Amino acid sequence: MVSVRLPPLRKSSHPISSAISWTAVLLLASITSGPANAIIPDDVHMRCLKAPDWTKCLNGYFDPIKARFLKCVRKLRVHENECVADFKALDEGLSRYARENFVADLFAQAGVPVLIDKKEFPNSAPKELAILCKQDGLQGFYSSKDKAIVICTQNQSHPGTGWGLEVMIHEAVHAAQHCVGGSLKKIPPIRKAFFSKTLWPSEFREVIELYEPEDQELEIEARQFSGDSFDVAILLNYACQKS
Repeated sequence: MVSVRLPPLRKSSHPISSAISWTAVLLLASITSGPANAIIPDDVHMRCLKAPDWTKCLNGYFDPIKARFLKCVRKLRVHENECVADFKALDEGLSRYARENFVADLFAQAGVPVLIDKKEFPNSAPKELAILCKQDGLQGFYSSKDKAIVICTQNQSHPGTGWGLEVMIHEAVHAAQHCVGGSLKKIPPIRKAFFSKTLWPSEFREVIELYEPEDQELEIEARQFSGDSFDVAILLNYACQKS
């Protein structure tokens, strides 16, 4: 496998979109990404309201669904009816925090763990990686040497709102690029499905100003990614399992 240098994600005036429809290449049914607020089935909602522990009750509902969907992604069989149903339940029902944790599980299944720059997290980054987050404006990066995504929470504009799902998405594209040894657009099934986001002229200028010439094409490709967090998790599993 070819080793490539991958650019980190820095603060941009045009944040990456994370609410675009599911790709028709890897999922053969037509699905759109869920709403910002979690939607839980009425019967589950009522049952958990009466339960002594709301969180434990919800986990009891979602955990089997998560386990099945992890299996769907691992086997690259997300188009099957059961997998489609599980995707809908997770996409509509998981809160932002729960989604970040589950997406991290999907990334880890592809062999790419998500590490955090603070020691209080169970998935905290080792010191030699966490110290890189002291760079001004660095929100996250992919370490090809460690094959891991590092989230720099200390540089987030709104700390306390989660790890940074948009950063996870962006860096996962770089991880997939590493798995295939360069641009993802050379993979026929992926060529047009994921990379349809239109960039502002200022974003192209930003890439030229902030990144080395050899990194610019990969950074632009990552910024053009038009899928959501589940899309990129499937892309990552597809690219890294095929490498």
